[in-house]
Formats: sequence, C-alpha cells, structure tokens
Amino acid sequence: MRVLVRATPAPGEGAQGSAWTSRTGQYALYGLEDGSYDLQVDWPQGQSFRVEVAGDTRFDVQLQGSTLSGVVREHADKSPLAGVFVQLKTEESASQPSRQALTDRRGSFSFHNLDPASYRLFIHKTGYEPALRVQDVSETAADLAISLERASGGIVRIRDAETNQPVPSVAVSVRDGEIFLMTLPLMLGADGSAPLPRELVGRDLTFLHPHYQSVKVERWNGAPLDIEMVLH
Repeated sequence: MRVLVRATPAPGEGAQGSAWTSRTGQYALYGLEDGSYDLQVDWPQGQSFRVEVAGDTRFDVQLQGSTLSGVVREHADKSPLAGVFVQLKTEESASQPSRQALTDRRGSFSFHNLDPASYRLFIHKTGYEPALRVQDVSETAADLAISLERASGGIVRIRDAETNQPVPSVAVSVRDGEIFLMTLPLMLGADGSAPLPRELVGRDLTFLHPHYQSVKVERWNGAPLDIEMVLH
C-alpha cells in the first residue's frame, strides 16, 4: 500500500516536502534544510512524528496497529480480480463504522491500523457470488486468500414499483432473529439485479434505500427475489 508522507518545518516556515512510499514502504524527501520537522503520515486517524534533519537523515516510521490484507482471485482459473469491493467491520460492535477497500490490478487489498479483534469481511464483485469471511486479527499481520465463483443463484432484482425501472443501489440489513449482524451495500447491475451471499440463507433481510420504504424478507430461503420498492 502507498502512503503519503509530508514534512513541515516545526516553526511553520521554510521548505516543505512530500512523497509517496514505494511498494516496499520506502520514501525520500529532498531539498529540506537542516532543522526540526513535523512528519505527517496519511494513515487512518493520521500519525505524526518530530524529526531532526541534519544533512542526509534516515528516519524509519513504525506505524501502530495491526494489518489485515489479502488477495482475491477468480475461483476457476485463479487469476487476480481487480475492482472487488471489500467491506470490513468488527464483530464486537455493530455501531462502529465499516471500512471499505477496492482490490488493485493484482487483486490485493489491505486494511491497516486495526485493533486486535474479530472482523467480518464482505467481498463483492458484480457477476460473482459474494463472500463473507470472519477473521481474527492479533498484533501480527493477517493475510487472506479469497476466491470468488461466478454467480449462479441467489439473485435479487430491485425495481421502482411505479416506473418499473431498476433501483441503482440499496443496502441490506441482516438479522438472525433479534440479533443484528450487519448492513451490506449492494451494487446493482444495469437491470437492478445483484447476487446475494449464500451465507445469508436463513437470515432475515431488510432492503433499504433513503427514498423508498424498506422491504423485509424473513428467513430468506436462497431463491431469487424480485422486489418492488415504493417511494416514501
């Protein structure tokens, strides 16, 4: 992952510098005069360091928190999949905001600065069966190998009840009886359809959109769904 590093003179005057890290985590800032600098690292929640520069100066940055990374591949031929949506949410707190990432051309994704905990991942790409994973993250880095199969069933199609036109995007709230599990975004295709994860079979689903009334499906049995949503 590339990280932006900025150096600002401590008094707020003089030359500044910024650079992106390479794939190996290296960075270099040129043209800085000797003196004290505040080094800011673009990172979840941000981190800052005070650096004394005297000529060529080496300053290694050790970022706090754990890392969860992985690679998503096509199940059949094991080729990497780019543009896969990956959502991360802690298992312990339903109210904590989720974090999102898209895989790069190598199929890679990563989340950094994580507290040790159990996390739930939702992995989705149009035309493929979505996947759900639960991963424990400790103080060391965790790596995942994920494969997605071509979509074969469990399709939901969502339309406007009045115009019969596809609804472009919705979220689905997932519950197991009285227990809230998660809220997942659904990226719908041009016809308003998207595959649903097999792991949602037997769960209570509520389809949500800010401009439409919610639609509930109790104990989804895995069969295709054709849903009409009514404007508020």
